[in-house]
Amino acid sequence: MRSLLWLARLWSTGGGRVGAVLISKFIRPGSVNDTPYNHYSLLRSIEDLFRLSHLGYTGQSGLVAFGSDVYNCYPRRLCRS
Repeated sequence: MRSLLWLARLWSTGGGRVGAVLISKFIRPGSVNDTPYNHYSLLRSIEDLFRLSHLGYTGQSGLVAFGSDVYNCYPRRLCRS
């Protein structure tokens, strides 16, 4: 999985939207997801993929890692947009 994050507004006091582009053979090309994730969701997802313990805020109860709404394609079958 490759990911790219950028801040929507660097000068804000927080709470702004953060965009993400994820590129992976496990993500259907052209997918768009409106689920509100945060930076810790990305970190927790990576920790879960590598079966690592959760660091700091990624261990919070209720924090959602990326699931089948993001990883919506399986390499053994052909994924089309």
